Order: sequence, then structure tokens, then C-alpha cells
Amino acid sequence: LLTLIACSPGTKDVDTEPPTPRWTTTTSGMQNAVLDSGTGPAARAGQAVLIHEIMQHMDGTVIFDSYAANSPVPFTLGANQVIDAIDEAVSGMRVGARWLLIVPPALSKRDVPCPTCDTGAAPRFQPTDSLRYDVLLVRTRDPATQ
Repeated sequence: LLTLIACSPGTKDVDTEPPTPRWTTTTSGMQNAVLDSGTGPAARAGQAVLIHEIMQHMDGTVIFDSYAANSPVPFTLGANQVIDAIDEAVSGMRVGARWLLIVPPALSKRDVPCPTCDTGAAPRFQPTDSLRYDVLLVRTRDPATQ
């Protein structure tokens, strides 16, 4: 038995269209949109955190994708181990939160080596590039429990 369901023109299927993100701009100039606010503990400076991220040029070209690499990114929050924008964003996230970021050039600088950015033949970014990120906070750990 085959059942057909007719939809009238102009009717949206709410299950297939993601909500339009609401963008805000921080005092640093980074733009962010919260896709999921998370339900776990909030990340704090000094904690070891684990994130998944997709870093892209503004045209959508992927620079790094931790999902594709099957390698979430660990770092100590606030220890200058990642670009300034990631430190800024993650410090405001709860475990399970997923944010979209638009990062201006001033916040995408790297003063420390970035092993996740310099793998293989992936396109790199210039100091003058704005970048797009999709960030998911996977875990936090206090230094005493590491």
C-alpha cells in the first residue's frame, strides 16, 4: 500500500530546514551564532578542553575539519595554544554547545604553532583573512583531574 501526502505550495517542512542563526558581535569584533547552547558545565580558563571544529575560508573552502580527521582538538583554555577567537568563544560555552563564528583577521593570528592547521595539502590562511568556524565543545577537565 502506497500513501501519498500532498503539501501545499509555500508550506515549510520544519524538520528539514535548520533555523536561521541569530548573529551577535562581541567587543573584539568576532561574530557568533549559537546553534546549541549545551547543557554541561561551562568552560573556564585553565581547564583542558576538547573541541570539534571546522575551519573555513569565507568562501567555504575547508582549511581543517576535525570530524573528517577523526581528531578532536585538545587545548588548555586561555593558554595561547589556539587562535584568540577560539579561546574567546570556548570560554563562553557549555559542554555540548555548538557555535558558528566569523573571525576577523585580528583574532585569527597565530603566535604559537598550530599542528592541526598545517597538515598535508589543506589550504592555509593568510593573516589578512577572515575565517568561519563551526565549534562544538566536547569536554572540559580541571587540571587536577587530567
